[in-house]
Amino acid sequence: MIRKIDYSDIEGIIKLENETIGTTLGHEMLDLAVRSEMAYYYVYLENNNVIGYISSSFDGITIEILNFCVYREYQNKGIGTKLICHLLDELYIKGAENSILEVRESNSGAIKLYDRIGYKKINIRKGYYSNGENAIVMQKLLTPYSDIYTAYMENVSTIKKEKDFISYRNDSFEEKYDFNKYELLNEDNLDKVIKKIKKDNNRSFLEIECKNRHNDYFIDMVESSGIIMHTNINNIKLAINHDNIKELNEETKDDYLKFNYEDDLQYDDIPYAEKNGLNKYNLAKNKSDRYKGYLIYDNDKVIGLLDVFIFLDNAYLENFIILEDYRLNGYGRSLFMGAINKLKELGIKELFLEADNYDTVKDTYQKWGFSIVEKNYSYHEDY
Repeated sequence: MIRKIDYSDIEGIIKLENETIGTTLGHEMLDLAVRSEMAYYYVYLENNNVIGYISSSFDGITIEILNFCVYREYQNKGIGTKLICHLLDELYIKGAENSILEVRESNSGAIKLYDRIGYKKINIRKGYYSNGENAIVMQKLLTPYSDIYTAYMENVSTIKKEKDFISYRNDSFEEKYDFNKYELLNEDNLDKVIKKIKKDNNRSFLEIECKNRHNDYFIDMVESSGIIMHTNINNIKLAINHDNIKELNEETKDDYLKFNYEDDLQYDDIPYAEKNGLNKYNLAKNKSDRYKGYLIYDNDKVIGLLDVFIFLDNAYLENFIILEDYRLNGYGRSLFMGAINKLKELGIKELFLEADNYDTVKDTYQKWGFSIVEKNYSYHEDY
């Protein structure tokens, strides 16, 4: 279990620090950290005993890792990865843009861990440690989710940014609500903002997305709620056989289009079903460095798929579907892990996905290592 430190952890932390790194922040600093809302110190507990620990300072932009240690007998079991990923997730939510740390030049194990997570060497501090050893300075850049989302939408919609809202429009695929919607930037004066939006909108429906819930205001509109979840790719531990996973390409095109079409027909909208899969396939074909698709088979039958959008070293996972008759049999995890292994080969470090806030699948994602970083609400009305 990982949690923020409290007073009961101090003696255990000091013992851990002394035994693993030979120095400690001490009672006074740790006592202050417990009382400070600005200190982000976490412990990994097993049977209520401290076996791992990480401390950091955070100025609202940069996370500086201070001490980070795990008992030797518990190393190479993923505990260190879980600790640092938990810290980065917690502060990513609070707006962190990068993280920096120093590590002994001789500490090859720690350097490999930081490299896997996405830290890069940026400097060497000569004679930094008391024994004269050099320190390697490493930094990890954290991409705001808004940058990833904007990059995605730039490929599928025409974007028009106003003072109070953003309009997304795709005239060739009007049936796709996600490509034809409004995102509120100003939620303080809704009467005024909605009046502007309705004047701008000439679609047969109105789709509005916002950060906060306004169900009392949009009383005649259908409400839905989503969450954005995130984790470092190395925080996912799912040892599942994935030999039956294939990537979307010319060879698997027909399987991909057929599966999408049959799945989309559940909405009783043939034009949508005809366009949706083809639209995604064309994105993958024309922008193969950014769009990927993965299919899972039972013999020659496609039973699930997962689409991926790539931006820098981030991947946004979407359209994760498993046929109902194959759910709860490990196929979903197999597809998920198979795709992740392929994304690792591409150098992906961070994973994002959207889930229904009211669906229990979000609990599964959390068990797999994802954390909620953002919530949103959508309101829809047909004319």
